[in-house]
Amino acid sequence: MEEYGIIIFMQKNTVTKILIVILSCLVVIGGMVADALWLAPDRLNIRQETIADEKIPESLNDLRICYFTDLDYGLFVDEQRVIKITEQINAAGADIVIFGGDLYEDTITPDETGNAILTSALASIQAPYGKFAVYGDHDNDTPEHQAMIDAIYHAAGFEVINDASLSLHKGTSASITLVGLNHGMNEPADIQSAYANVSANNLVLTVCHTPDSADLVPADLTDYMLAGHSHGGQANLGFIALDTPAMAVSYLAGKHQIRESFFLDISSGVGTTIKNVRFMTGNEIVIYRFVHHTTQNDESKTTE
Repeated sequence: MEEYGIIIFMQKNTVTKILIVILSCLVVIGGMVADALWLAPDRLNIRQETIADEKIPESLNDLRICYFTDLDYGLFVDEQRVIKITEQINAAGADIVIFGGDLYEDTITPDETGNAILTSALASIQAPYGKFAVYGDHDNDTPEHQAMIDAIYHAAGFEVINDASLSLHKGTSASITLVGLNHGMNEPADIQSAYANVSANNLVLTVCHTPDSADLVPADLTDYMLAGHSHGGQANLGFIALDTPAMAVSYLAGKHQIRESFFLDISSGVGTTIKNVRFMTGNEIVIYRFVHHTTQNDESKTTE
């Protein structure tokens, strides 16, 4: 009889442990769902990266470039969220700011109120050595829409770099090269024009809205490439993601080494689309710190 009681006790104890495990799992899953639906969409992360390369002039040591992309204003991103984003960009204190495209969410019809909000917010961004942008596929889908986006950029002090290059300076003649590419969703990027004046002797930072464009750029004239467009999948389980747009098929999220030559870094963006949800990939602003670096071998390109 005593042995029977012990068995019953052990069985009850096992059932209790199983119930506790199941309850704990449900609590964790519930917390993750709640975070994805209500907290993460409004949370903004600052990701810090260091780019160390022998091509970076010593006089540009500690150059800081802020990169943000995919604002997608109007559907889930409102004026309050835009102001929060620009405030955090200014708090980061970057020398140069680059926007990777998609000011408006593509289901939104722009109006004067929205244009004024975006112009004011972008104009408030402080960057002593320049503010630049490339087009997203929502920015230049029609000539009329592109003209409106251009007017916002111009009023806010942003220079659009589309299939062209320029030199980035910080108070001296030393420079690195910025290449801006069209996204290729409405018409192919003009790679030849974009790289026409680019020298392999300079460090070349290429910015393009669409990550799959990495397969098109000349590897011998590209050191680092920044992209966006996919929101990192927005809700990304690895084997399935919420946002999987065209031109973000080969490279959806994260960092990739392309043709063993240059690095592609895909930002998950600062806005949300389709659904106001974020899971396993959050809203982010990326701060790149550039450092002159020499080594005894050929592996001089590093990202941290």
